[in-house]
Amino acid sequence: MTNKFKADLVAVFHLSLIVLGILSLPLLFIFSYWYKVVFILIGLSVFSWIVYKGSCWVTDWENYYRRKHSIGSHYETGFIKHYLKKIFNIDATTKVIGVLLYGYVVILVIVAVIKFI
Repeated sequence: MTNKFKADLVAVFHLSLIVLGILSLPLLFIFSYWYKVVFILIGLSVFSWIVYKGSCWVTDWENYYRRKHSIGSHYETGFIKHYLKKIFNIDATTKVIGVLLYGYVVILVIVAVIKFI
C-alpha cells in the first residue's frame, strides 16, 4: 500500500467524520438515541483539540502520509479549506469556515441537549 493511497484513505475517513457530523442534526430528529452519538462525537472532538492543542489529528495524519509520498504534497491549510479550494474552487477564509463550523456545532449541541432533556 503506497503512502499516497494511505493519505487518500485518511482523507476519506476524515470526510466521513465530517459528513457524519453534518448528518447528525437531521438524525437527531429521526432517532431518539442519536443525542448520545452527538455527545460522544463532540466529546471526542473537544478532547482531541485539547490534546493536539487546536490541531486536527486526522489532518496531521493525512499530511504525514502526503509528506512521505512526496515532499511538498501536503497542505498547510485545514482539511475543509483545502478541499473546498481543490474540488470546488471555493476560496473560503479560515474565519468563515470557523464561524459556519462552530455555529453548526452549537446548534447541534443545543438540539442534542433538548433531546436529552
